[in-house]
Formats: sequence, C-alpha cells, structure tokens
Amino acid sequence: MQFSFASVLLMAIAFFSCVSASPVASRYALDHFETPLLNAHTLQERSARYPVKSSEALIAKIMTTLKANLHANVFASISANFCEKAAASLKIRANILGGLIKVEDIHVKAIESAAVKNFQASFEAKLNAKIQASIYDKLEVNLRKSCGVGRLLDEIKLLDIVADLETKAKALINVELPKIGVDLGVKVKEELEIAVKGVEVNIPLILQIAIDIGINERAALETCIDTALKVCAKLDAKASAKAILEAL
Repeated sequence: MQFSFASVLLMAIAFFSCVSASPVASRYALDHFETPLLNAHTLQERSARYPVKSSEALIAKIMTTLKANLHANVFASISANFCEKAAASLKIRANILGGLIKVEDIHVKAIESAAVKNFQASFEAKLNAKIQASIYDKLEVNLRKSCGVGRLLDEIKLLDIVADLETKAKALINVELPKIGVDLGVKVKEELEIAVKGVEVNIPLILQIAIDIGINERAALETCIDTALKVCAKLDAKASAKAILEAL
C-alpha cells in the first residue's frame, strides 16, 4: 500500500486529535483540609429543625456528606498525586515518517495524558470500592447503632454522635488506608503498563509511539497514602461534624 505525504500527515494529525489532552489532576497540598467544607450561605438555608427523628433518610444524609468531605479532603489526593507522578515518569518516543515530521511538545503531552487517563479511572474505581468496604460500611454500622431506631435527637446529641463518628473515621482511615495501599500496589504496575500499551502505535516507516515507565509504582503509591494520612490527622472532628449538621 502506498501513502502520499499528505495522507500520512493527515493520519498523524487525526491520531493526535483523538488523544485526550485533559491534564492529569494537579497535586493536592497538605493544607487542603483548610478549604471550607461547605458553602456557608447554602448551609444556612438547609438547616434542620430539632429535634430530628433518626431514620434511614437521616443516616443517608449524614453518610453522604461525610463521604463527600472525606473524598474531597483526603481520598481524592491519592489517585491525583499518584497519576501525576506516573505521568511525570513517562518517557515518550514519538516518530513520524522517520523524523521527517517533528512531534511537538503539545502532542507529547497529549500522549502522556491519554496514557494515564484510562489508568486513573480504573485506579479510582478500585480505590473507592476498597474505601467503601473497609471504611464507610463500618462507619455506617456504627452510626446506626448510635442513632438508634426512631429516636428523637436534639442538636447537641446529634452533634456528639456525628463528632464521635468523625473521630472513629480518622482512626479507621489511619488503620485501613495503608492496607488498601498495599492491596492496590500488588497490580498497579501491571495495570499502568496495560494503560500505556493502549496508546502505543507502530506503523513501520510511518508512525511509531513507544512509552517507557520510569516510576517505582509501589513506593510512589505509599508516598501518596502517607500524604493523605497526614491530611487526615489534621482534620478537626468537631468542625467536620458541625459542617455535616449544617448540611442536613
């Protein structure tokens, strides 16, 4: 099969146009916990009337807000930081027509982003599933016991219950998150390699894209877990509990 120069160029442009250029999420700073948990104006409009009756709806609202706050302040940074490290470690060799056409930096970045994007989605799904089973499910059981069935709770009592839940959440995260990191680290290299292979291309004499991975996956993941744990340790259980009640 013969290719004209114009058709090869169009093929290369089409390839790069199909590659997602969305940047990998930037690193979360250790002081991210200082970000306001919820908008104050919104909280004022949504304040509950006390006493409140313990119910499935109340449990669900508390757990939903708890999960959202912990995800934003602790867990989201893990995949974001790890994938940022992975992207920075990639060494991409792109060649069009044996070097006749220069591969611009913007195209290299697009390849890099595409290589990490699918991996990040898969990694986050596995991370969230393990957090749900190891942390959130246990916290919900505890919350149900504390609230009881059909019990009337004034604001002070509910605040005590939720503050205790937040304290238990911090302790549970400290124990379970390192275990989750170990479990995820078992196959993280293999999964990253599969994601990278998905964007490699080899059309002899026309287009070659090869990628080397230079990251120590397990060590990098452990560092990201440690960073998340440090953020978690700085969270104020009482303040977090007040934010949850204001969101009801």
